Amino acid sequence: MWKSHRYHLGTVSGANQAVPCDFVSENLGEHSGSINAQFGDRMRECRELRSWSQRQVADLLQAVGIKLDPSAITRIERGTRDVKLSEAIAIADVLGFDLDSIAYSPEERFRMNEWALRQIVIKARRGLLDAIRFTDRMANRTDLETEEGLVEKRGLPDIAALYTDILDRTTALKRGGHMGVDGDNFALYYNDDPDLKVKERIVEVVTRGILISERELDEIQTEKSIQQIKQLNVAEEVRAQLEVKSDVPEA
Repeated sequence: MWKSHRYHLGTVSGANQAVPCDFVSENLGEHSGSINAQFGDRMRECRELRSWSQRQVADLLQAVGIKLDPSAITRIERGTRDVKLSEAIAIADVLGFDLDSIAYSPEERFRMNEWALRQIVIKARRGLLDAIRFTDRMANRTDLETEEGLVEKRGLPDIAALYTDILDRTTALKRGGHMGVDGDNFALYYNDDPDLKVKERIVEVVTRGILISERELDEIQTEKSIQQIKQLNVAEEVRAQLEVKSDVPEA
């Protein structure tokens, strides 16, 4: 499988800024599967994300009743010291990561990432739907006279261009905009197969069938209602059959 070996941890300012350590660690799927090693990797990555020393972590843990000296923290990060449940909970809380992100095997880690990908894709589609539906609200709040006046003032060909021009003038979304310059407006692919295929599929799933007419929506809702009625009828038939059987006297 492909590996980009690149991810952004973000910028953390301030020694005690408790931001979530919610990036997906690439190291968790690469070692033997030892829970101590996985926990240690996660702990070290989140500590380094905040630019905290092991002494600072020890002090923060002591403040919540967990006594671990810097040498013990070093051993935990190396995976050579077992972690008590109370220690693991406190460490995860102080460093801002979820214990559920620690997989017990590479396969379990993959299953967790499957669930996470589904949630991200659903969220992306909802975000796109929000943007599309917002144009409806814009249009409903703007009378025709205002639209025509803005079209003339801006030298646009028609009312449709009035709304699409908003997107064309959004500098951040252009290839030369700030999102394009720092890479945040693009998703890199590293080979045609499988990397590009997978990422193109994600784009397809997020956008597939997202625009439908009112007639199509009515047809979908009608078909759904028909299916619900059929299911209710089947359930009623089964119930009636059970009642008949219960009324038959035993021989």
